[in-house]
Amino acid sequence: MPHDTLRPPRRLHVAAATLARRRADAASRRWEKRGTRITEPVGIITDLLSTSRIASRFPPSSMRPITSLIATALLACATLPAAAQSAPVEIGLGASATRENETTLVASVAWLPEWRRTEHGVLRWDVGAVYVRGRDNTRFDLSEDAGVFHGGARYERDNGFVAGFGVGVQAGRTSALSGNPQFVSSIGWRWDRFALLARHISNASIKQPNDGETMLLATWRFR
Repeated sequence: MPHDTLRPPRRLHVAAATLARRRADAASRRWEKRGTRITEPVGIITDLLSTSRIASRFPPSSMRPITSLIATALLACATLPAAAQSAPVEIGLGASATRENETTLVASVAWLPEWRRTEHGVLRWDVGAVYVRGRDNTRFDLSEDAGVFHGGARYERDNGFVAGFGVGVQAGRTSALSGNPQFVSSIGWRWDRFALLARHISNASIKQPNDGETMLLATWRFR
């Protein structure tokens, strides 16, 4: 049999090369679309943050320790076992008062993985953040929005009683929250997923002024 008859026809070579090139082009277009979908929202969020009230309230210098803390927390969460990653998340909304009963809106979020069971309840890690909206029309230095990122522990009795304590760092500065560290103490009552918490945040007079924030939060637990 002649040797030339063993070679595939030239048309097959051309067709195979064309098909491979088309597949490569299609794959490249898919990756470009994915990159666009990923980078566009990031750019939008960055633009919003750079021009929003948040950026003016929290200058980059005050956010550096917060950014480091969040990055460390995210890295730790990524290495946790599945049981911890599925821990309850609690969000809350309420009002806070400081000197002369100057009140404002507050919001909170907390991640509550179980630490250990006790005879009559459960101990949980309490990692979260509290947002305190700035106050207008006041003679005190309370106009700036403030946030406190905290970590600690919470005890929940089976009958519903809740108590917790943690230490945090703040972003934003007011006469109520005037410097790090901030100590966060909570007490309240829980009914299944819903809870009412009284919470106090202050720096224990390590820095002055130290008016502190005392708040009442209604919270809802997910998972």
